[in-house]
Amino acid sequence: MSSGAWTGLIMAGGQGERMARSGVVGRKPLVEVGGVSLLERNIWMMARGGCRRIFIALTRADAAREADRIADFAARAAGIGMALAPLIEEVPQGNFGAATMLSGDAGDVLVVYADNLTTLDLAALAAAHRASGAAMTLAAHDEPFRMPYGALEVDAHDPDRLTAYREKPVYPILVGSGLAVVTAAALSSLPQGAPLGLVDAANLLIAGGAVVRLYRHQASWIDVNDAAKLAAAEALLLGDTAFEAWWPGEVAREIRVAGGNEDYVCDAMTEAGVLRVHVGAAGALSSDELPEPVRRRLAARGYEA
Repeated sequence: MSSGAWTGLIMAGGQGERMARSGVVGRKPLVEVGGVSLLERNIWMMARGGCRRIFIALTRADAAREADRIADFAARAAGIGMALAPLIEEVPQGNFGAATMLSGDAGDVLVVYADNLTTLDLAALAAAHRASGAAMTLAAHDEPFRMPYGALEVDAHDPDRLTAYREKPVYPILVGSGLAVVTAAALSSLPQGAPLGLVDAANLLIAGGAVVRLYRHQASWIDVNDAAKLAAAEALLLGDTAFEAWWPGEVAREIRVAGGNEDYVCDAMTEAGVLRVHVGAAGALSSDELPEPVRRRLAARGYEA
């Protein structure tokens, strides 16, 4: 493995109880945003970041039920030069424990969660981690948080003197973005075969004297965990073209599709490589002639042949 290589791990074992309670049907990693499942969007994000080996952590029952979907992802990932395979949790491992199953790897492991969407450059995150020499690097950003109450501001020298009364102000709170890069040595030092959360892993490393650093960013980010957040994610994708970021390398095929007056371009994984689709008023194909994943994406954006 080259010094710049890293292994990707997508945590996809959650059942999405909160999402189900909000009325969304289907297991959370396979819920679609903009016609593409959360899981596939994370695979694509890792591929664009230079990852060439990805594991998907899930239970054996989910792996069996979703074998066809995983096989489809693996076949299309292979078309763009990636190896993709399930990583089976025989018993629940918490939201980070499955990463310790990769502690025998020679390189770093970059962990993401299937219910998060972001435009963060994973190659830059991985490079910053390697350069820092830290045991773990956590992506972090300021998340706006609205206070549910009116906030009172007082004089620094006279705490009973009011200087301002603000109605439910919004404060930026530094939060973890749900992405972590960790060395193989750090993974080996963590409890093996037992439930382990990302919070626990970071605190255990710190308590053991290891360095955990932050990678601060301003990339778009959202945690998709219920119907309201799903709607917000749809709006975020429509408003931020970075979520439709093109493949940085060569594409296997480029086609034009007639589908409306507004131009739109998207790249998609296929078994034959990356397919780049241009949609506009003039085109050579009908959307019915496109691969099913591309048709779903176009339909989600309201394009009709």
